[in-house]
Amino acid sequence: FPVTIVFARYVVGIKNASASSVHTIELMAIHDGTTVSLSKYGEIFNVSSLGTFDAVINNANVELKFTAVDTTAYTIKVARTHM
Repeated sequence: FPVTIVFARYVVGIKNASASSVHTIELMAIHDGTTVSLSKYGEIFNVSSLGTFDAVINNANVELKFTAVDTTAYTIKVARTHM
């Protein structure tokens, strides 16, 4: 989201190709123009975590980043609301 927006909430759903592993989480992000603070809550997975989340400022945008635990192909869906 653009840095002109200060607050954002994400709901993320992740599944592997066979949908045998699923992972969902809610994240809240705020920033001061330099650093992004990310709160993670409501995390649920059926087998184990499929990865980790972080957020950074890149140029004029706040980027939500997902780092997978392996090289499996994943489907990731994200819903974002912001203020």
